[in-house]
Amino acid sequence: MNIPGALLFLSLLLPAGLAAEEEEDYADASAELCEDLGKPFFSFSALPAGGSAVTQGRRLGLPFSFLSPKPSGAYRVFVIGESAAALLGAEKEYERILARRLGKPRVELVNCGMGSYNSALIGPVLEEALELEPDLIVLLSGNNESISRKICPGVLPELELRFNALRARVKSLSMPERKAAEAVSISAHEERLRAMAGAAAARGVPLVLCTLPANLRDHAPAGEPSPEVLRGIGLMGAGSHGAALKEFGAKGLENDPLALFYSGRALEALGRGAEARVRYEAALVNDPDDSRCSAARNAMLRRVAAEEGACLADLEAAFSRLAVGGITGGAELADGVHWFARYNSFVHDEIGSAASRCLAGPAARAAPPAAPGPGDKLKEFRLLFSYAAAELHGRAKTAPDGRRPLSERVMVNLERLRSLDGARLRRALLDGKDFGGELLSSRWRPALRRDSAAWRPALLLNAAEMYARACDKAAAAELRKLAEAAGLEPGEAGLKKAHCR
Repeated sequence: MNIPGALLFLSLLLPAGLAAEEEEDYADASAELCEDLGKPFFSFSALPAGGSAVTQGRRLGLPFSFLSPKPSGAYRVFVIGESAAALLGAEKEYERILARRLGKPRVELVNCGMGSYNSALIGPVLEEALELEPDLIVLLSGNNESISRKICPGVLPELELRFNALRARVKSLSMPERKAAEAVSISAHEERLRAMAGAAAARGVPLVLCTLPANLRDHAPAGEPSPEVLRGIGLMGAGSHGAALKEFGAKGLENDPLALFYSGRALEALGRGAEARVRYEAALVNDPDDSRCSAARNAMLRRVAAEEGACLADLEAAFSRLAVGGITGGAELADGVHWFARYNSFVHDEIGSAASRCLAGPAARAAPPAAPGPGDKLKEFRLLFSYAAAELHGRAKTAPDGRRPLSERVMVNLERLRSLDGARLRRALLDGKDFGGELLSSRWRPALRRDSAAWRPALLLNAAEMYARACDKAAAAELRKLAEAAGLEPGEAGLKKAHCR
């Protein structure tokens, strides 16, 4: 990070940092993540016959074990990056896919993906990996590059946060605020990516940069809907998509993320897919929760790969080819950024194909592409249900100020669950003890199940609103009564009128 002195001084005057409730939610896992940054990523244990066994040195990382020096004949591939990288795993099936694409007898896959890591933390991991005889490095980075949040405490992270906030303020004099923040974030990200590409090139190690898909269709932005947006949602429920568009296009909503998101949905319903994609992408850029990789960031990744001589695995384009109308959504991604595990073989195949083309590999690269797996409906249901619960965790105490703890993101997620298995969703919502066994545990949300009494009323109220929008009046009334019985007052926010037919 290169911060000019005058700007550094001014940046000290700006507030920065996570909200207290966000810090509390992730306190345990974040403490482990931040404490481990002072340790080497790779841990070495001497072997009696010579050499070392190399294992994971950080508590939140995936386990692995390989030898140093590298055995003769091994082709070693490191996957490095954020949670999207960790999602790819390192199963033998994936090693076989890469070996087939790269024309190698055997591939040794080492997954170094780390949840919550941004490019500032990924860079040092890549530097360590370069010391361990890699034949190929695959880099996935782009979802954790917000300039408004710091991952770990410390003087330097705080200074960088404030400096970038100042840069964004200066840029916002000539462009909308959210676009200014995105431009600053992309610039900082690009600088780090070029440094990583240069380090790999200096060692003669091929690097594959990956663009990243985002859930455009089924991941609502953060924030509260305006009265116009709520009226538009009501009109959409009655099939009046043209009238809804007029509400979403009201004066002052040009950069409103929820108006843009729902206008994308209305345009899709009208068969205007190209226009819908433009609105969805604008909703992503204006989303206060800036944790999805935008079209502009993916364009930067493509440019850096071309200019730095790196290979490019265009995962964003690959997922768009699979998606209905070319718009990625809940069929492909579980939340805003993570694809379902059934797509892992497909993604490894795309990465292997890209590397093979880039490195002028043998004819094995012409093999038919891997298709996404069938998936596990129950696992995917539980994952989506747990995402909805986690979104509300920590928000339930907004009730005392008279507001309803409604979340458009949660309601869209519940809508997906209703489509996936409506009967299972009803059972989970009505089970006041264990949610029908549908709630998954998470190292990042260890208190989710323990605190369920605090956030369950909010989940019930969001579900009631979702059913009301779907014109299921009986289900809406039942869930609303349960929320009230649990001590949550409905308040006045939400859809005033569902235009049910």
